[in-house]
Amino acid sequence: MAMQSAANHFYFTFSVSRRDYIRSLQLPTSFHSSYSAYNEGAQWLTKLLGPATVAFAVPMHTHFQLLKKHGAEIILSLAVGVLTAISSSFLLAQWMKLSPFLIKSLVPRSITTQIAMNISSSIGGAPAMTAVFVIIPGLTGTMLGPVLIRLTSIKTPQAMGLLLGM
Repeated sequence: MAMQSAANHFYFTFSVSRRDYIRSLQLPTSFHSSYSAYNEGAQWLTKLLGPATVAFAVPMHTHFQLLKKHGAEIILSLAVGVLTAISSSFLLAQWMKLSPFLIKSLVPRSITTQIAMNISSSIGGAPAMTAVFVIIPGLTGTMLGPVLIRLTSIKTPQAMGLLLGM
């Protein structure tokens, strides 16, 4: 009974997330608003990203011994994931013949939103566009992560966390 309840909860969460994700992709284009109007309206969200990033330090401090125990695996997984994401973003952008401005906005997408926006700004990209390039894969990973975990038979919470965190 509990297993069926968990499965129903997962299906409901997945269905709602998928529907909301699709709507969130359609929302900016449906209002035909300019980038500057979007950026002006999104300033409050941008300001909240800083404290959210700092708040991430609390669970890291709480689980420091576990992080230390699996440090080598974590560093290797993150390094491979970041290098793959950056190089694939750059190569795909080159292949699609995107402008240098878009490439500079796309490449730093594999890190925390606030940091990616700062890097994008410093290399000549658009921070708000970078935020979108960070958030969309995050939403996609949130929806597809549980399916990928089931398909790959990942069992340990650490491996699941690394997969979903990357």
